[in-house]
Amino acid sequence: MGLKIYKAAYQVALILPILSIVIYAQLPQWRLASGTEDVYISDIDIYHSNPDTLYATGQQFLISTDKGEHWDSVSSGIAYSVIEIDPFDSKRIYLNHGILPFDGNEILMTTDGGVNWNSLFLGFCLGPLGCDFLVIETDPGDLNTVYIDVNSNTFYRSSDHGNTWDSIPSPDAIGLSSLAISPSSNKILYAGYTLPIQIYKSTDRAQTWTQLPFPLINYYESGIFIAVHPLNPDIVYTTIQAGDSRGVYKTTDGGQTWDQMSNGLDSLQGYDWIHTIVINLEEPETLYLGVSNTPPQNPGLFRSIDGANSWFPFNAGLPDYAGVSSIVIDTLNERLYANAGGGIYIYDYSLSSVYDELNEFPETFSLYQNYPNPFNSSTIITYSLSERAYVTLKVYDILGREVRKLVKILKDSGTHHAVFNADGLPSGIYFYCLTTGTISLVRKAVFIK
Repeated sequence: MGLKIYKAAYQVALILPILSIVIYAQLPQWRLASGTEDVYISDIDIYHSNPDTLYATGQQFLISTDKGEHWDSVSSGIAYSVIEIDPFDSKRIYLNHGILPFDGNEILMTTDGGVNWNSLFLGFCLGPLGCDFLVIETDPGDLNTVYIDVNSNTFYRSSDHGNTWDSIPSPDAIGLSSLAISPSSNKILYAGYTLPIQIYKSTDRAQTWTQLPFPLINYYESGIFIAVHPLNPDIVYTTIQAGDSRGVYKTTDGGQTWDQMSNGLDSLQGYDWIHTIVINLEEPETLYLGVSNTPPQNPGLFRSIDGANSWFPFNAGLPDYAGVSSIVIDTLNERLYANAGGGIYIYDYSLSSVYDELNEFPETFSLYQNYPNPFNSSTIITYSLSERAYVTLKVYDILGREVRKLVKILKDSGTHHAVFNADGLPSGIYFYCLTTGTISLVRKAVFIK
Protein backbone atom coordinates (compact mmCIF):
# COMPACT_ATOMS: atom_id res chain seq x y z
CA MET A 1 0.00 0.00 0.00
CA GLY A 2 2.81 2.44 0.92
CA LEU A 3 4.46 1.94 -2.46
CA LYS A 4 1.15 2.60 -4.25
CA ILE A 5 0.66 5.82 -2.30
CA TYR A 6 4.23 6.90 -3.01
CA LYS A 7 3.59 6.38 -6.70
CA ALA A 8 0.32 8.28 -6.51
CA ALA A 9 1.95 11.20 -4.70
CA TYR A 10 4.87 11.18 -7.10
CA GLN A 11 2.52 11.17 -10.09
CA VAL A 12 0.52 14.08 -8.67
CA ALA A 13 3.74 16.04 -8.15
CA LEU A 14 4.87 15.30 -11.71
CA ILE A 15 1.63 16.37 -13.38
CA LEU A 16 1.17 19.66 -11.49
CA PRO A 17 3.05 21.77 -14.09
CA ILE A 18 1.13 20.03 -16.88
CA LEU A 19 -2.17 20.67 -15.10
CA SER A 20 -1.29 24.35 -14.75
CA ILE A 21 -0.73 24.59 -18.50
CA VAL A 22 -4.08 22.86 -19.17
CA ILE A 23 -5.84 25.25 -16.81
CA TYR A 24 -4.16 28.25 -18.39
CA ALA A 25 -5.33 27.23 -21.84
CA GLN A 26 -8.84 25.93 -21.17
CA LEU A 27 -10.52 27.57 -18.20
CA PRO A 28 -13.04 30.42 -18.64
CA GLN A 29 -11.92 34.01 -19.00
CA TRP A 30 -11.97 36.65 -16.32
CA ARG A 31 -15.51 37.90 -15.62
CA LEU A 32 -16.82 41.04 -13.99
CA ALA A 33 -18.40 40.66 -10.53
CA SER A 34 -21.91 41.99 -10.04
CA GLY A 35 -22.13 45.33 -8.24
CA THR A 36 -18.64 46.49 -9.21
CA GLU A 37 -19.37 47.84 -12.69
CA ASP A 38 -17.56 51.15 -13.27
CA VAL A 39 -16.40 51.29 -9.63
CA TYR A 40 -12.73 52.19 -9.18
CA ILE A 41 -11.09 49.63 -6.83
CA SER A 42 -7.65 50.15 -5.28
CA ASP A 43 -7.40 47.01 -3.10
CA ILE A 44 -9.17 43.72 -2.32
CA ASP A 45 -8.77 41.42 0.68
CA ILE A 46 -10.26 38.08 1.64
CA TYR A 47 -11.33 36.88 5.08
CA HIS A 48 -9.36 33.63 5.10
CA SER A 49 -11.23 32.11 8.05
CA ASN A 50 -14.27 32.09 5.76
CA PRO A 51 -13.21 32.98 2.21
CA ASP A 52 -16.81 33.48 1.14
CA THR A 53 -16.38 36.98 2.65
CA LEU A 54 -14.32 39.66 0.92
CA TYR A 55 -13.92 43.44 1.15
CA ALA A 56 -12.73 45.98 -1.39
CA THR A 57 -11.75 49.63 -1.04
CA GLY A 58 -11.59 52.45 -3.54
CA GLN A 59 -14.33 54.66 -4.90
CA GLN A 60 -16.63 52.77 -2.51
CA PHE A 61 -16.06 50.40 0.40
CA LEU A 62 -17.64 47.11 -0.71
CA ILE A 63 -18.41 43.70 0.78
CA SER A 64 -19.21 40.32 -0.73
CA THR A 65 -20.42 37.30 1.24
CA ASP A 66 -20.88 34.87 -1.67
CA LYS A 67 -17.31 34.27 -2.88
CA GLY A 68 -17.14 37.57 -4.73
CA GLU A 69 -20.07 36.97 -7.05
CA HIS A 70 -22.07 39.97 -5.80
CA TRP A 71 -20.84 43.09 -4.02
CA ASP A 72 -22.69 45.66 -1.91
CA SER A 73 -21.60 49.14 -0.87
CA VAL A 74 -21.00 49.55 2.87
CA SER A 75 -19.88 53.17 2.85
CA SER A 76 -18.18 55.79 0.70
CA GLY A 77 -14.61 54.81 -0.07
CA ILE A 78 -11.17 56.35 -0.21
CA ALA A 79 -9.61 56.04 -3.65
CA TYR A 80 -5.95 55.74 -2.64
CA SER A 81 -6.11 53.05 0.06
CA VAL A 82 -5.25 49.46 1.01
CA ILE A 83 -6.97 47.16 3.51
CA GLU A 84 -6.20 44.18 5.72
CA ILE A 85 -8.90 42.04 7.40
CA ASP A 86 -8.28 40.66 10.87
CA PRO A 87 -7.93 36.86 10.44
CA PHE A 88 -10.22 36.18 13.43
CA ASP A 89 -12.87 38.89 13.03
CA SER A 90 -14.37 39.74 9.66
CA LYS A 91 -15.73 43.03 11.03
CA ARG A 92 -12.30 44.29 12.16
CA ILE A 93 -10.44 45.82 9.24
CA TYR A 94 -7.37 48.06 8.95
CA LEU A 95 -7.15 50.70 6.22
CA ASN A 96 -4.11 52.71 5.17
CA HIS A 97 -4.89 55.63 2.86
CA GLY A 98 -2.94 58.43 1.28
CA ILE A 99 -3.61 62.05 2.16
CA LEU A 100 -3.68 64.00 -1.08
CA PRO A 101 -1.99 65.83 -2.59
CA PHE A 102 1.04 63.80 -1.44
CA ASP A 103 0.99 64.96 2.17
CA GLY A 104 1.21 61.64 3.99
CA ASN A 105 -0.99 58.78 5.13
CA GLU A 106 -3.55 57.84 7.77
CA ILE A 107 -4.23 54.46 9.42
CA LEU A 108 -7.89 53.72 10.16
CA MET A 109 -9.60 50.77 11.84
CA THR A 110 -13.21 49.59 11.83
CA THR A 111 -14.83 47.04 14.13
CA ASP A 112 -18.20 46.99 12.38
CA GLY A 113 -17.27 45.99 8.87
CA GLY A 114 -16.59 49.44 7.49
CA VAL A 115 -19.63 51.41 8.65
CA ASN A 116 -17.60 53.48 11.12
CA TRP A 117 -13.85 54.14 11.17
CA ASN A 118 -11.46 55.30 13.90
CA SER A 119 -8.18 57.04 13.14
CA LEU A 120 -5.13 55.30 14.68
CA PHE A 121 -2.13 57.12 13.19
CA LEU A 122 -1.43 60.14 11.00
CA GLY A 123 1.89 60.68 9.24
CA PHE A 124 3.26 63.33 6.89
CA CYS A 125 5.96 63.40 4.23
CA LEU A 126 7.86 66.03 2.26
CA GLY A 127 6.26 65.89 -1.16
CA PRO A 128 5.56 62.87 -3.42
CA LEU A 129 9.19 61.74 -3.56
CA GLY A 130 9.35 61.40 0.19
CA CYS A 131 6.11 59.50 0.73
CA ASP A 132 6.06 55.84 1.64
CA PHE A 133 3.72 53.43 -0.12
CA LEU A 134 0.71 52.18 1.83
CA VAL A 135 1.73 49.14 3.89
CA ILE A 136 -0.31 46.84 6.16
CA GLU A 137 0.81 43.23 6.67
CA THR A 138 -0.55 40.45 8.91
CA ASP A 139 2.13 38.15 10.28
CA PRO A 140 1.48 34.75 8.59
CA GLY A 141 3.18 32.92 11.46
CA ASP A 142 1.28 34.76 14.18
CA LEU A 143 -2.13 35.82 12.93
CA ASN A 144 -2.72 37.96 16.02
CA THR A 145 0.02 40.34 14.85
CA VAL A 146 -0.20 43.07 12.23
CA TYR A 147 2.46 45.52 10.97
CA ILE A 148 1.79 49.01 9.63
CA ASP A 149 3.93 51.84 8.28
CA VAL A 150 3.28 55.49 9.04
CA ASN A 151 5.04 58.18 7.00
CA SER A 152 7.87 58.57 6.98
CA ASN A 153 9.19 55.05 7.47
CA THR A 154 7.91 54.46 11.00
CA PHE A 155 6.89 50.90 11.78
CA TYR A 156 4.28 49.88 14.36
CA ARG A 157 3.20 46.41 15.40
CA SER A 158 0.11 45.24 17.26
CA SER A 159 -0.33 41.78 18.76
CA ASP A 160 -3.80 42.36 20.21
CA HIS A 161 -5.95 43.13 17.18
CA GLY A 162 -5.07 46.81 17.02
CA ASN A 163 -5.91 47.71 20.61
CA THR A 164 -2.30 48.63 21.46
CA TRP A 165 0.69 49.36 19.21
CA ASP A 166 4.45 49.19 19.73
CA SER A 167 6.93 51.22 17.75
CA ILE A 168 9.58 48.93 16.23
CA PRO A 169 12.87 49.73 14.45
CA SER A 170 12.84 50.41 10.72
CA PRO A 171 15.72 50.64 8.23
CA ASP A 172 17.44 53.99 7.76
CA ALA A 173 16.12 54.50 4.22
CA ILE A 174 13.65 56.62 2.25
CA GLY A 175 10.59 55.66 0.25
CA LEU A 176 9.31 52.39 1.73
CA SER A 177 7.55 50.50 -1.04
CA SER A 178 6.82 47.06 0.42
CA LEU A 179 7.16 44.92 3.54
CA ALA A 180 7.10 41.11 3.20
CA ILE A 181 7.09 38.55 6.03
CA SER A 182 8.23 35.00 5.41
CA PRO A 183 5.29 32.56 5.84
CA SER A 184 7.62 29.74 6.91
CA SER A 185 9.74 31.75 9.36
CA ASN A 186 8.09 34.91 10.62
CA LYS A 187 11.32 36.17 12.19
CA ILE A 188 12.46 36.97 8.66
CA LEU A 189 11.19 40.15 7.00
CA TYR A 190 12.18 41.96 3.81
CA ALA A 191 11.64 45.69 3.20
CA GLY A 192 12.01 47.44 -0.16
CA TYR A 193 12.86 51.11 -0.66
CA THR A 194 12.97 53.32 -3.74
CA LEU A 195 15.06 56.46 -3.08
CA PRO A 196 17.40 54.92 -4.12
CA ILE A 197 16.60 51.20 -4.52
CA GLN A 198 17.53 49.41 -1.33
CA ILE A 199 16.40 46.06 0.05
CA TYR A 200 16.74 45.29 3.75
CA LYS A 201 16.37 42.04 5.67
CA SER A 202 15.62 41.31 9.31
CA THR A 203 16.14 37.88 10.89
CA ASP A 204 14.93 38.86 14.37
CA ARG A 205 11.38 40.04 13.72
CA ALA A 206 12.27 43.64 12.84
CA GLN A 207 14.57 44.37 15.78
CA THR A 208 17.60 44.85 13.50
CA TRP A 209 17.98 45.30 9.73
CA THR A 210 20.77 44.54 7.24
CA GLN A 211 20.99 46.01 3.75
CA LEU A 212 21.24 43.35 1.04
CA PRO A 213 23.39 43.59 -2.09
CA PHE A 214 21.32 44.31 -5.19
CA PRO A 215 22.42 44.91 -8.80
CA LEU A 216 20.44 48.17 -9.16
CA ILE A 217 21.44 49.75 -5.88
CA ASN A 218 22.04 53.23 -7.34
CA TYR A 219 18.77 53.49 -9.28
CA TYR A 220 15.87 55.61 -8.11
CA GLU A 221 12.57 53.80 -8.46
CA SER A 222 8.85 54.48 -8.55
CA GLY A 223 8.03 51.37 -6.52
CA ILE A 224 9.31 47.86 -5.89
CA PHE A 225 7.26 44.99 -4.52
CA ILE A 226 8.46 41.86 -2.73
CA ALA A 227 7.05 38.33 -2.38
CA VAL A 228 8.59 35.52 -0.27
CA HIS A 229 8.31 31.82 -1.10
CA PRO A 230 5.88 30.17 1.37
CA LEU A 231 8.18 27.23 2.19
CA ASN A 232 11.68 28.73 1.81
CA PRO A 233 12.50 32.19 3.24
CA ASP A 234 15.66 32.36 1.10
CA ILE A 235 13.64 32.43 -2.13
CA VAL A 236 12.43 35.97 -2.71
CA TYR A 237 11.03 37.85 -5.70
CA THR A 238 11.10 41.61 -6.24
CA THR A 239 9.79 43.81 -9.04
CA ILE A 240 11.73 46.68 -10.62
CA GLN A 241 10.60 49.53 -12.89
CA ALA A 242 13.98 51.01 -13.84
CA GLY A 243 14.47 51.34 -17.63
CA ASP A 244 15.96 48.35 -19.42
CA SER A 245 16.24 46.56 -16.08
CA ARG A 246 12.47 46.55 -15.64
CA GLY A 247 10.98 43.21 -14.60
CA VAL A 248 11.28 40.59 -11.88
CA TYR A 249 14.38 39.64 -9.88
CA LYS A 250 14.78 36.46 -7.85
CA THR A 251 17.15 35.32 -5.12
CA THR A 252 17.54 31.78 -3.83
CA ASP A 253 20.17 32.55 -1.18
CA GLY A 254 18.36 35.02 1.05
CA GLY A 255 19.24 38.11 -0.98
CA GLN A 256 22.99 37.70 -1.46
CA THR A 257 22.68 37.24 -5.25
CA TRP A 258 19.86 38.16 -7.63
CA ASP A 259 18.92 37.04 -11.15
CA GLN A 260 16.65 38.89 -13.54
CA MET A 261 13.61 36.72 -14.39
CA SER A 262 11.83 38.75 -17.08
CA ASN A 263 11.40 36.26 -19.92
CA GLY A 264 8.04 37.12 -21.49
CA LEU A 265 7.84 40.66 -20.11
CA ASP A 266 9.41 42.29 -23.18
CA SER A 267 6.14 44.02 -24.07
CA LEU A 268 6.35 46.27 -20.99
CA GLN A 269 7.01 49.88 -21.98
CA GLY A 270 8.24 53.00 -20.24
CA TYR A 271 5.00 53.73 -18.38
CA ASP A 272 3.92 50.14 -17.76
CA TRP A 273 4.57 50.08 -14.03
CA ILE A 274 4.48 46.83 -12.08
CA HIS A 275 2.09 47.24 -9.14
CA THR A 276 2.09 43.87 -7.38
CA ILE A 277 3.53 40.35 -7.36
CA VAL A 278 1.64 37.50 -5.67
CA ILE A 279 2.53 33.83 -5.04
CA ASN A 280 -0.04 31.06 -4.87
CA LEU A 281 0.74 29.61 -1.42
CA GLU A 282 -0.59 26.20 -2.44
CA GLU A 283 1.39 26.15 -5.70
CA PRO A 284 4.56 28.16 -4.92
CA GLU A 285 5.86 27.97 -8.49
CA THR A 286 2.80 29.91 -9.67
CA LEU A 287 3.08 33.71 -9.51
CA TYR A 288 0.98 36.60 -10.77
CA LEU A 289 2.20 40.03 -11.83
CA GLY A 290 -0.15 43.04 -11.97
CA VAL A 291 0.88 46.02 -14.11
CA SER A 292 -0.52 49.22 -15.54
CA ASN A 293 -0.56 49.43 -19.31
CA THR A 294 -0.40 52.00 -22.07
CA PRO A 295 -1.33 51.80 -25.78
CA PRO A 296 -0.86 49.74 -27.78
CA GLN A 297 -3.02 47.23 -25.92
CA ASN A 298 -0.69 45.55 -23.42
CA PRO A 299 -1.59 42.91 -20.82
CA GLY A 300 -2.41 44.15 -17.33
CA LEU A 301 -1.74 40.76 -15.80
CA PHE A 302 0.98 38.14 -16.28
CA ARG A 303 1.33 34.62 -14.91
CA SER A 304 4.29 32.29 -14.34
CA ILE A 305 3.93 28.57 -13.58
CA ASP A 306 7.66 27.84 -13.27
CA GLY A 307 8.93 30.07 -10.48
CA ALA A 308 9.31 33.20 -12.68
CA ASN A 309 11.47 31.52 -15.31
CA SER A 310 8.88 32.54 -17.91
CA TRP A 311 5.85 34.84 -17.95
CA PHE A 312 2.70 34.78 -20.08
CA PRO A 313 -0.19 37.24 -20.49
CA PHE A 314 -3.12 36.26 -18.28
CA ASN A 315 -5.64 38.98 -19.06
CA ALA A 316 -8.26 37.30 -21.30
CA GLY A 317 -11.57 38.91 -20.38
CA LEU A 318 -10.06 41.96 -18.65
CA PRO A 319 -10.80 45.40 -20.12
CA ASP A 320 -8.30 46.99 -22.51
CA TYR A 321 -5.55 49.12 -20.97
CA ALA A 322 -6.69 48.14 -17.47
CA GLY A 323 -4.01 48.21 -14.81
CA VAL A 324 -4.07 45.56 -12.08
CA SER A 325 -2.78 46.54 -8.63
CA SER A 326 -4.51 43.99 -6.38
CA ILE A 327 -4.58 40.21 -6.84
CA VAL A 328 -6.11 37.88 -4.24
CA ILE A 329 -5.98 34.07 -4.34
CA ASP A 330 -8.64 31.93 -2.64
CA THR A 331 -7.02 28.48 -2.56
CA LEU A 332 -10.04 26.84 -0.89
CA ASN A 333 -12.52 27.83 -3.59
CA GLU A 334 -9.76 27.86 -6.25
CA ARG A 335 -10.60 31.38 -7.35
CA LEU A 336 -8.66 34.53 -8.24
CA TYR A 337 -9.78 38.13 -7.77
CA ALA A 338 -8.26 41.19 -9.42
CA ASN A 339 -9.10 44.87 -9.80
CA ALA A 340 -8.99 46.04 -13.39
CA GLY A 341 -10.25 49.31 -14.81
CA GLY A 342 -13.60 49.93 -13.18
CA GLY A 343 -14.49 46.76 -11.35
CA ILE A 344 -13.53 43.49 -9.67
CA TYR A 345 -12.90 40.48 -11.88
CA ILE A 346 -13.10 36.77 -11.01
CA TYR A 347 -11.25 33.79 -12.44
CA ASP A 348 -11.99 30.16 -11.46
CA TYR A 349 -8.97 27.95 -11.88
CA SER A 350 -10.72 24.84 -10.46
CA LEU A 351 -7.63 22.72 -9.96
CA SER A 352 -9.50 20.03 -8.05
CA SER A 353 -12.05 19.55 -10.84
CA VAL A 354 -9.17 18.84 -13.25
CA TYR A 355 -7.81 16.24 -10.82
CA ASP A 356 -11.26 14.66 -10.64
CA GLU A 357 -11.60 14.45 -14.41
CA LEU A 358 -8.12 13.05 -15.01
CA ASN A 359 -8.37 10.42 -12.30
CA GLU A 360 -12.04 9.51 -12.93
CA PHE A 361 -12.90 9.60 -9.24
CA PRO A 362 -15.83 7.31 -8.41
CA GLU A 363 -19.20 8.70 -7.35
CA THR A 364 -19.46 6.27 -4.42
CA PHE A 365 -17.31 8.45 -2.19
CA SER A 366 -15.62 11.87 -2.33
CA LEU A 367 -12.58 13.49 -0.73
CA TYR A 368 -12.59 17.28 -0.45
CA GLN A 369 -9.85 19.86 -0.18
CA ASN A 370 -8.77 20.41 3.40
CA TYR A 371 -9.64 23.70 5.11
CA PRO A 372 -7.81 25.90 5.77
CA ASN A 373 -5.11 25.31 3.16
CA PRO A 374 -2.32 26.29 3.54
CA PHE A 375 -2.65 25.72 7.29
CA ASN A 376 -0.74 26.34 10.48
CA SER A 377 -0.92 23.58 13.14
CA SER A 378 -4.17 21.85 12.16
CA THR A 379 -6.66 21.55 9.32
CA ILE A 380 -9.99 19.79 8.69
CA ILE A 381 -10.35 17.06 6.04
CA THR A 382 -13.88 16.33 4.85
CA TYR A 383 -15.05 13.23 2.97
CA SER A 384 -18.41 11.73 2.08
CA LEU A 385 -19.69 8.19 1.52
CA SER A 386 -22.75 7.22 -0.49
CA GLU A 387 -22.97 3.89 1.37
CA ARG A 388 -21.62 2.27 4.49
CA ALA A 389 -17.95 1.33 4.01
CA TYR A 390 -14.71 0.50 5.79
CA VAL A 391 -12.39 3.44 5.18
CA THR A 392 -8.86 4.52 6.02
CA LEU A 393 -7.54 8.07 5.88
CA LYS A 394 -3.76 8.49 6.05
CA VAL A 395 -1.32 11.36 5.54
CA TYR A 396 2.00 10.97 3.70
CA ASP A 397 4.95 13.28 3.21
CA ILE A 398 6.42 14.22 -0.17
CA LEU A 399 8.58 11.06 -0.11
CA GLY A 400 5.59 8.78 0.38
CA ARG A 401 6.23 8.03 4.06
CA GLU A 402 3.16 7.68 6.28
CA VAL A 403 3.14 10.43 8.95
CA ARG A 404 -0.40 10.23 10.35
CA LYS A 405 -3.25 7.71 10.44
CA LEU A 406 -6.46 9.69 10.90
CA VAL A 407 -9.23 7.16 10.24
CA LYS A 408 -9.43 3.36 10.11
CA ILE A 409 -12.98 2.29 10.85
CA LEU A 410 -16.36 1.26 9.44
CA LYS A 411 -18.31 4.43 8.60
CA ASP A 412 -21.98 4.99 7.77
CA SER A 413 -23.01 6.85 4.63
CA GLY A 414 -22.92 10.64 4.83
CA THR A 415 -20.38 13.41 5.30
CA HIS A 416 -17.53 12.99 7.80
CA HIS A 417 -14.70 15.16 9.10
CA ALA A 418 -11.20 14.39 10.38
CA VAL A 419 -8.62 16.73 11.92
CA PHE A 420 -5.03 16.58 10.67
CA ASN A 421 -2.80 17.97 13.43
CA ALA A 422 0.69 18.61 12.06
CA ASP A 423 2.43 19.30 15.38
CA GLY A 424 5.96 17.93 15.25
CA LEU A 425 6.07 17.82 11.44
CA PRO A 426 8.19 20.14 9.27
CA SER A 427 6.62 22.71 6.96
CA GLY A 428 5.98 21.36 3.49
CA ILE A 429 3.62 19.55 1.15
CA TYR A 430 1.68 16.53 2.38
CA PHE A 431 -0.71 14.12 0.64
CA TYR A 432 -3.77 12.72 2.37
CA CYS A 433 -5.31 9.54 0.99
CA LEU A 434 -8.80 8.14 1.52
CA THR A 435 -9.15 4.42 0.74
CA THR A 436 -12.15 2.13 0.60
CA GLY A 437 -11.91 -1.30 -0.94
CA THR A 438 -9.41 -1.16 -3.79
CA ILE A 439 -9.93 2.51 -4.67
CA SER A 440 -7.97 5.47 -3.23
CA LEU A 441 -8.40 9.24 -3.57
CA VAL A 442 -5.46 11.58 -2.98
CA ARG A 443 -5.30 15.34 -2.33
CA LYS A 444 -2.57 17.73 -1.30
CA ALA A 445 -2.22 19.91 1.82
CA VAL A 446 0.37 22.63 2.50
CA PHE A 447 1.62 22.99 6.09
CA ILE A 448 3.28 26.30 7.02
CA LYS A 449 4.58 26.82 10.55
